Amino acid sequence: MDWKQIIGGIVIGAIIGTAGTILLLGKEIAKLDTQVAHLNSQITQLVERKFVRLEEKTLDQGVSGSLGETAGFRSPDGRYEAVKVGTGADVHYQLKEIDTDRTVLTTHAQYNKPNEVKAGTFSQDSKKFAAAYHYGNIEGYAWTWIGIWDIETGSLLRTEPVPGWATNIDLIFRGEGSLLETEEIE
Repeated sequence: MDWKQIIGGIVIGAIIGTAGTILLLGKEIAKLDTQVAHLNSQITQLVERKFVRLEEKTLDQGVSGSLGETAGFRSPDGRYEAVKVGTGADVHYQLKEIDTDRTVLTTHAQYNKPNEVKAGTFSQDSKKFAAAYHYGNIEGYAWTWIGIWDIETGSLLRTEPVPGWATNIDLIFRGEGSLLETEEIE
């Protein structure tokens, strides 16, 4: 056997080994694609169920929710509508009086830099509105700043920092206590 035959055998062996590896990788990728498709399907079903529950709660019980995922929602008395306005990372809630289309309030973040509002909710008496904005730093500490506004005057009444990224802020008006005192923070 000469050196040409040895090198030829090595090259053929490498080609066969590479082809086998590619075939095995292709099968594994196909399995992963199937698993990803299944997970996406499960996520879609969970999200759809959550939206249905929120819509049922809002429509059937007349409760305003922290529907940060929707374009707009109305106050319990039907007098105001909260709609997200802005672009990119500078998004806030704007409250309008439905009958007159008059803007009565636009929420803002704690700091004067772009931030997208994450959730909003009306008080049950439709006199106050709360909006949540998320913050975090390099060390990974995350917190939610919640501003509570008087709808009549548009003034910021109080603020509340909450550890973590809270989006379910419906309880902020329950007894006018702190959201930290509740057990339903996400």
